[in-house]
Amino acid sequence: MTVNVAMFIDYENVYWSTKNSYGFTPETGRLVDGLERSCMLFVGLKLLTNRVLGSLADPQKVVSRAINDGILETYKVPNPVNADFPTTACRLNREHPFVQEILRVAAS
Repeated sequence: MTVNVAMFIDYENVYWSTKNSYGFTPETGRLVDGLERSCMLFVGLKLLTNRVLGSLADPQKVVSRAINDGILETYKVPNPVNADFPTTACRLNREHPFVQEILRVAAS
């Protein structure tokens, strides 16, 4: 998939969202980056899916595809309410070419 991702990236014409039509755009990636850098200890997968991307037609599909494509990584953190059920958190995979490019563009 890495080759296909690189092929779709053109930041003057955002092909990522239009060609793949599932909505994980450069803006979404920068938003997740901002959440990771905020005072939050982690970005909950449910928070990202239901609140941050909740206005999309199918936010679950967006998140699932981003995880499957390696753009987002998931990991477990202790649940502050019930230790028997860890929380699934997510973060950008900063080794992924799409993520590297959107963060490079954001920094310039």
